[in-house]
Amino acid sequence: MDLSCLPRPFTRPEALTAGVSRHDLDEALLTGLVERLSRGLYAACVPVCPGGEDWEVAVAEHLDRLHHQLRRHPGHVASHTSAALVHGLAVTISPASPVEITALDGYATSRRKPGLVIHHCDSGETPVQSLSGVRVTTVERTVVDTARTRRLPHGTAAVDGALREGSVTRDSLVRTLDGQRRWRGRPRALAALALSDPRRESWLESFSFAALHEQGIALPLSQVDIYGPDGRFRGRVDGLLPEEGAFLEADGKAKYFMGAGPGSTPEQTVLTQLGHETARHAALESLGLRGIRWMSDEIVADAGEVAGRIRRRLATPVPHIEALALWQGELRRLPFDEPRACIDMETLRARKPRRRRSA
Repeated sequence: MDLSCLPRPFTRPEALTAGVSRHDLDEALLTGLVERLSRGLYAACVPVCPGGEDWEVAVAEHLDRLHHQLRRHPGHVASHTSAALVHGLAVTISPASPVEITALDGYATSRRKPGLVIHHCDSGETPVQSLSGVRVTTVERTVVDTARTRRLPHGTAAVDGALREGSVTRDSLVRTLDGQRRWRGRPRALAALALSDPRRESWLESFSFAALHEQGIALPLSQVDIYGPDGRFRGRVDGLLPEEGAFLEADGKAKYFMGAGPGSTPEQTVLTQLGHETARHAALESLGLRGIRWMSDEIVADAGEVAGRIRRRLATPVPHIEALALWQGELRRLPFDEPRACIDMETLRARKPRRRRSA
């Protein structure tokens, strides 16, 4: 019995149309080749992402659950984080992250079920498009909804990624937010837009700098080329605090496995990359700069600890700095002042007090 031609999930009529008899389907259910997902919906019992990395498996399983919920809930579309995954935006999820869909009409409030969030539309029409056969909110609406409903670091990363890919513009995001004047989370989305910078090259950089800003660390300049006094290029840093003469580096684990030569083992590749990074870091600090770096699991688990590490490093005496930074087409001697966005976290979290109902 060939189940590969069936959609996931599928119905009995779809199985019959594909040539799978009722007997064969019942037999497959008994033997475990097929599972019943819900009333009238079935799926073949095969891994959705065989041999994938943990995050790839989590994404594939989430999208599989999304297809199931959209079949169960006609008149709904993928939205928020689930739509962001369909669009390929820079978002992260856990295996337990609920599927998010939006009702096009008929619901006055949002609802939660096990593994599912059903959002309602506060006002106006929900802009929808189709991607690979899946109905989703448009990319502008998806970015804004994600920024409204997720933590500021996640929202900033989503905005950065979409701007970097060119799938949205700042103006298009502002126009979308203008249509959500009284929607929950709008101040958070505006903050994510204010902190965004498409020059950042990865989700980790975007998440890190927004998470550190939540901890009171100034937003660094992104992807700055550093030169020595002789005009020789010494390296590009993820983030630069120009007033402090300090650089910030967000290290993902994957970078240490890049550039593997023929016949190199993973261990040899990691050691080689570590050697390159150590030499680069030392070369930058030899110019009088102070460097602080962290791994992805550190900033995700405890941004406060990373922020404390930065503060302790900045509290050390400032050495004589000989470095030059290429910023906005000009070589500038460090340190120098440069205005950047700054979000008041207390104001962002403030909520208006609820009115008491009269007796």
